[in-house]
Amino acid sequence: MPWAWLYPLSGARARGTHSGALRSRAALLRQVGRALDAARRDDCGCALLRLQVTGMEALQERHGAAFAENALRVVAERLRRQVRGDDLVARSGDHEFTLLAQGIDVSLQQAGSAIASRVSDSLTRPYGVDGVRFVLGLRIGIAGFPGDAEDAAGLLLAASQALHGARRQNEAWRFAAPLLTPTRRVSR
Repeated sequence: MPWAWLYPLSGARARGTHSGALRSRAALLRQVGRALDAARRDDCGCALLRLQVTGMEALQERHGAAFAENALRVVAERLRRQVRGDDLVARSGDHEFTLLAQGIDVSLQQAGSAIASRVSDSLTRPYGVDGVRFVLGLRIGIAGFPGDAEDAAGLLLAASQALHGARRQNEAWRFAAPLLTPTRRVSR
């Protein structure tokens, strides 16, 4: 799976990150690992969300790969506007993103639901790119620290497994097994 880029959403230095692109899964693991270390030190939590944008294949077939890539840039901009400056986002696959919300001081389930709802509401609104209007879908897998994993790789795996479960069950989002709760169904 390509890990195309990772950057802080604020564009400024945030919690030891830099604004340049980090081009590998190893870089993402290091960033998540640092966030988990800070969470342990500060006695707070982190929520990691894996997001899969649906409907991109149809856009690519109809309008071409360049159009689809441009559409994903617009999706990424919307995503950046939905999170705090200390949070991180990475494009982690062709149509996938990973979002790490740091410094969670409420229940991870409450924070994860709020973030997933806000992101889902934003990313599933109609788009207009190069004069073409379209709607995309979204599936989200959510894992929290502490609780779902003890390290960065485990947290990414837990969120990925939750994402796979959401896709299988046609759910908008799903929590990793320890935080499993009823989820919102989608009509797509």
